[in-house]
Amino acid sequence: MSNYSELCVSDADLLGTGVGNCAKSLGPDVRFFLAESTFTGTAAQLKTKAYWDAGIVAKTVIPFPLATEIEGQNVEATYFEASSGATFKTKDEKRKTMYTFIENIVVHSGMKSHADRSWNVWFYTEKGYLRCHTKGADSYEGLKLSNFFVNAQTTQNFSDPSMTPVIMEFNDVDDWDMDFGVLQPDFDMKDLEGVFQSDAVVNSSTQVTGTLTVNTAITVKGTNSPLSGLLLADFELKDASGVVVTIDSATETGATGVYAIVATDAAIAGTVSLKDVVTVGVDYYQSNIATFATA
Repeated sequence: MSNYSELCVSDADLLGTGVGNCAKSLGPDVRFFLAESTFTGTAAQLKTKAYWDAGIVAKTVIPFPLATEIEGQNVEATYFEASSGATFKTKDEKRKTMYTFIENIVVHSGMKSHADRSWNVWFYTEKGYLRCHTKGADSYEGLKLSNFFVNAQTTQNFSDPSMTPVIMEFNDVDDWDMDFGVLQPDFDMKDLEGVFQSDAVVNSSTQVTGTLTVNTAITVKGTNSPLSGLLLADFELKDASGVVVTIDSATETGATGVYAIVATDAAIAGTVSLKDVVTVGVDYYQSNIATFATA
C-alpha cells in the first residue's frame, strides 16, 4: 500500500484516523483525462503544462470536456448468511460514476471513439487538485478503469439540450481508497485542449514525368474553417504500396487551407494526411487519410 497527498502526508504504513487539518473535500471532478497505462510521471513532471502537452501530442493522453453533471452509481458489496451463522461475500463493491456532457455531435463522436475499452483516468477537481493513483515512490499513474462506456447522445427536446452520458467502472476501489495520489498542478488543467479533428480532401493530383503534385484542402471538422499555416513537415504522403514519399514542398494558396504538395516521385496513386498530431499556434490537429489517383 502506498499513497501521497500534497494536502497531508502520512508518516507510517498504518494510517491513523485522527481528524487532523487535512481538507475533507477536494471538490468535484470537473474534468478528466483518459490515458494509456504508459503515461506516468513524477510530481514535478505532472505539475507542468509542458508534460501534459507532450502526452496529448503523443496521443497517450486524451482530454475530455468539462463535465456538466456527476452521478455516483457505486454498487455496494452483498453478503450471504448461512443457517450456520457463517457469512460469505457474494459480490464485491464496485466504484461506478456517470458523467454527463453537453457538447456538439463532433465532440460526441470523438468521445465515442474512445469507448468500450479499459483506460487509466486522471481527474482534475474544481479546487485545482489532480486525483490519481500512487504507483511508487514519487511515481503516479491514472486510476484504473475496467470499463469506459460512452452512451448514445440523447435526443434534444424543447427544454433540454442533447447530452452525452459517460459511465466509468473502476477496476479496484483500493486504487483510490488506499493508494490515492493528490497533486497540485502549477497551472489550470481546465485550459488543456484536446486534439482537433480536421478533414483532408484531395482536390486534384497530377503526375508529370516524375513530379507528383497533390492539391489538398484541409478544414477543421465542425467549423469547416480552413486550417491555414501548415508546413511541409506537417504532411505525410504515401504511394499506393504504403511507402512514405519524401515531400519537396507544401505551398498554401493564400490563407485558404489549400496546399499544393509536390514530390519528386513516380507514384500515380496513394494517400495524403497530416502527419500524426501537428501543432498550429497553440492548438493540435490530426486528420483523416485521403486518397489520390492521377490517372
